[in-house]
Amino acid sequence: MAQTNKKNRILTIGLVILILINVSALITIGVNSRFFRKEGLSRPERSFQQRGMQRRDFENMLDLSNEQRIKFSKLRQSERILMDKLMKEMTVYRRQLNEELAQVDLDLEKIEEINLNIVATDTKIRNQATMMNIEIRKILGAKQKKEFLKMMKSRKYGGRRDGRKGGPPPPQGFMNDSI
Repeated sequence: MAQTNKKNRILTIGLVILILINVSALITIGVNSRFFRKEGLSRPERSFQQRGMQRRDFENMLDLSNEQRIKFSKLRQSERILMDKLMKEMTVYRRQLNEELAQVDLDLEKIEEINLNIVATDTKIRNQATMMNIEIRKILGAKQKKEFLKMMKSRKYGGRRDGRKGGPPPPQGFMNDSI
């Protein structure tokens, strides 16, 4: 009888230790989950710098001069302010659309109006990104432009950071190397 009590006690202690280990693992996983980290935020809520290439990586890859770095930094700051404003607008419109679509009785005119606002804001975002690309090219020299185009091709339209191929091919005549 004493031996079974001793075995039960050892078994109980072992089970308690295993439960504590599992609980600590769950707490660690929970704290490290995307809900508690800044990276876990949705795309519009994260800044451009968190999503894309870091500024210093970009500057180092293109070997920018100090004058170019200053121009690029000013351009990037003004771009970030405008893009953050546009992304916030887009978030508001999307939330409004989701709220309207969640209604039992749909107001088609209001939904169409919100959708047109989303399309217009998206067009503004794309135009601003294109203008930023053009402004960056104005800052760069000929050799830097070639490197910039190489970076654009590898990051957009199917390129991967590690150099492997994948994704859809770029459109015909897109970003040809003759600058």
